Order: sequence, then structure tokens, then C-alpha cells
Amino acid sequence: MNKKYPLITLAIFCSLTCFSQNQIGVFGSIQSTTADYKVRNKKQTTESKLGGQLGLTLKVPFDNQLYFSPILSYSLKGFSVQLTDTASIPGKDVVYNDLSVHSIDIAPLFHLVLSKNPSHLFVRFGPSVDVAFKGKEKLTLKDGKEVDRAMQFGSKYYSPITTTAIVHFGFETQGGFFVFGHYNHGLGSMNNSDFGPKARHRAFGLSLGTYFGRRNPNVMDTRALDAR
Repeated sequence: MNKKYPLITLAIFCSLTCFSQNQIGVFGSIQSTTADYKVRNKKQTTESKLGGQLGLTLKVPFDNQLYFSPILSYSLKGFSVQLTDTASIPGKDVVYNDLSVHSIDIAPLFHLVLSKNPSHLFVRFGPSVDVAFKGKEKLTLKDGKEVDRAMQFGSKYYSPITTTAIVHFGFETQGGFFVFGHYNHGLGSMNNSDFGPKARHRAFGLSLGTYFGRRNPNVMDTRALDAR
């Protein structure tokens, strides 16, 4: 894993805030995370885990009610899986695995304002690149033995980089506060082994946040003009 990617993204992110019309915001999320998990095309039973997200977002004017809205965030994801068909990852003797993954998520999203009112609904959508930097597995073996270990990342183990499609739907006030629900649909498998399982993250969550510096500049409030 190249640790320079998040640093380069952060530098680009910070440079965009220098433009006066751009807004920077902060948000926090609580999310339920699981995975679509298959071994040799056989779907395995998974259980969701509670996770979270903390991040920064920008709002860059693009075209009328459309904005560029890149997000840089820390995310905690995870799930547990009951294995009825075993594989080289996490191991041929493993019948149950509980995983927790820490990642930096880089999401260049588009932000569409759905009304010209100062307080309005919005939708955000686009891809994300998730860079895992730490993870933990709690394994149960066929003989009942339990093993705790750190996840290994590499060409024959878990992938440190996965891709995700993201959709946000929310509401933003004229004062800059916002709330949104999100759904993350993993596209790339978190497993690199050719004969290992295909595991793609899934996440549902709710976020609260605010933009800094000034009132929401999306649209002009024409009520004062109409009163003249």
C-alpha cells in the first residue's frame, strides 16, 4: 500500500479551500456495515457490525445547482461471517470470522441541490477509493479454538485498496448545517487471493455535519426582492 496517496489527496483537498466560493465542512456518521461474501460463488451468512465515519467535505461550485463535493474521511467497517465453505483466506480450518477494518476513504462525489430554496434537499453520488491501514480478525476454528490476529494486506492476502459506489440523500439548512443518509456499495473485493472468498463491503448510515465560515451560498434568497 502506498501511504502517500492519502497525503497527496489531503494536500489537494486543502488547496481547494483557498478559493473564496468553496466551502469546507466536517461530519460524523454512525453506520451499520456488512459484506456480500461468497466462497466459490456460494453465498455465506454474514452479520452486520456497528461502525462509524469522521470526515471533511468540500463544496465547490460547478454548474448551476451541481457542485463538486470531494470527501476525505476515516471509516470503521466490519462484519462477521459464518463459513460453510472454507478457503485459503482466512484459512481452511476457519468456520467463523469477525473482522474490523480501519480505512481512509477518498470520495470525489458530485452534489446536486434539489431546490432553489436556501434550505433544501440534496443528493450526492460517485465513487470512493478506500485505503485500509489496519484490521483485526477474530477466528473460530473447526476444533473450537479461537484466534485473534491482525489482518495481513498484500498480493496473497487482503487488499489494502478497494472501490465503492456511494449515494447520499440529505437536507441542508441555510445556516450550513446538514444531515444525510448514506449507502456504500462495495465494488472491489477486499480479498486478493485468486482462490479466496469474494467479500465486498456494504454500509448504511446516518451523518450530521456543518459547513464552516459563512451561510449557505447555494442560491440567492429572493424573498426580500419579491417584497419590494
